Amino acid sequence: MKLEKGKLCIKNAEKEDCKQLVSWWNDGAVMAHAGFPNGLGTSEEKVQKQIAADNDDTRRHLVIWYDGNRIGEMSYANLGDSLEETGEDTIENRTADIGIKICNPAFQEKGLGKIVLSMLIRELFSRGYTKIVLDTNLKNKRAQHVYERLGFQKVDVRIDAWIDQVGEKQSVVDYELTKEHFVDFVLMDEISHVRKAEQSFKQLFSQKRAFSEHMEKWQDDDLYDMYDHNQFVPLLDDPTGKELEQAIAYQRQLGRGFLKIDTREKLDEVLIKRFSLEECCTETMLLRNKKENMARWKSNPDVIIYDSVSGDVLADLLKIDIETFASDYGEDFIRRRDARYVKKAMEIPGFHYYVAYLDGKPAGACYAYAIDGYVVMDALVVREAFRKRYVATTLMKHIASQFKEEMFLHADADDTPKEMYRKMGFETVDELYEYLKMW
Repeated sequence: MKLEKGKLCIKNAEKEDCKQLVSWWNDGAVMAHAGFPNGLGTSEEKVQKQIAADNDDTRRHLVIWYDGNRIGEMSYANLGDSLEETGEDTIENRTADIGIKICNPAFQEKGLGKIVLSMLIRELFSRGYTKIVLDTNLKNKRAQHVYERLGFQKVDVRIDAWIDQVGEKQSVVDYELTKEHFVDFVLMDEISHVRKAEQSFKQLFSQKRAFSEHMEKWQDDDLYDMYDHNQFVPLLDDPTGKELEQAIAYQRQLGRGFLKIDTREKLDEVLIKRFSLEECCTETMLLRNKKENMARWKSNPDVIIYDSVSGDVLADLLKIDIETFASDYGEDFIRRRDARYVKKAMEIPGFHYYVAYLDGKPAGACYAYAIDGYVVMDALVVREAFRKRYVATTLMKHIASQFKEEMFLHADADDTPKEMYRKMGFETVDELYEYLKMW
C-alpha cells in the first residue's frame, strides 16, 4: 500500500523502518495512551519478524511520512477472515480494525490525524471492507473528538477493561464506522482547494459584487455575452422569486439576453418551473493516483504540442474553435473570447494555452490554469478529422506531466466524455448546477 496526499504519504512498513518503530514503541511518552507508559521493551529483530509476516489481506503495519520524514505509524487487521468458520458471507461482513499514532510531537495537534485516517479509511472501503472498528483509552478525549468528526459511532464503553503494565485499570471506548457515515476529510480538503482554484480562474475575467440578500453577481464587461463570466450565484439560501425578477430586470437593463445562475445545490423546483429555467449539471473530476494512471494513458508520439499561442499557432487555434463552436455561438464571439483568453495566457505564468498538431495540421486545443497546488484543464476540443488518434489523451498527458500540481477538469454530467475520464482515473469530487434562461 502507498497512499499520497500532498506532502503526506502512507506506505507499508519495511525493514528500513524497524529502527524508528522500535524507538517509538519503546518510548513511554509515545506509548502511554496505549497503556504502556514504560514502553514495549521490544527489539528490532522482533519488529522485523512482525513486518515480515504482514499481508494485505490479513494485517499491515504502515508508516506515516511527511515531506520525506517518518512522523508516525498506522495499522489495519482484517477481522472478517474468522467469519469463514461460521459459514457467513465474508465479503458482506468484512471488518478492518485500525490503529494510528502520530509519534513525532512536532506533528501532533496539527490536524494531520483526520487526514491520514481519511486516506486509510477510504482505501479500505475501496478494497471491499464494509466496517471499520477501533478503540481508544477513555481518557484520550482528543482522539475521541477526531474519531467522531470522521463519523465513527460509539458502540461501547468498557470500564476497567484491562490493567496496564504499571498495574492501573484502564477503560476503553469502542467505535465503529460504516461507509454511509464516513466524513472524508481528504475529500473535503480537495473540494475546498478545487473551488478556490475555480474562483481564482473566474477572477481573471470577472468581478464579483453583492446583488441582493441571497445572491451575488459576477460581471465581465469585456465578454458581456459569455454566460459563465456573467452569472448570478446564490449564497447560503435559495434566491426568492422577487430576487430572480430583479436579476432578469437587471440583465434586460444592460441589454443582455440571458440569465445564468450557478449554485452548488439544486434550486427549488417551484423557481425552476416559474421562470422556465433550463438545468444542467457540471461535475468536477479530480485525477487519482496521478503517476499510476498516467502510465496507462495512450498517447500518440506524432502529436506535436505548442505551449505558446502566437502568430500562426494563434491563427490555428482560432481555426479550430471557429470550426467547432461558431455554429452555436457565432464567429465574432469566438474571436473575442479567444483573444481575451490568449492575452491572459501571455500575462499570467500559471495560465497556458495548448495547440496540438498531427500530420502537420492543427488537430486540437485546450487550456490549463495552475494555482495553489491544483491545475485545471478545460475547453478540450479535437477536430473531427483527427478523433480516435489519441490527440485528447496526448494533450492531457502533456499537461499532467508538465505540472506537479494535482489535476482536475470539468465534464457535463450527461455527456459521454465523463465516462472516458473516469476510466482514465478521474473521480467526481464536486458538482455545479447551472440554470439558464434566454430571451
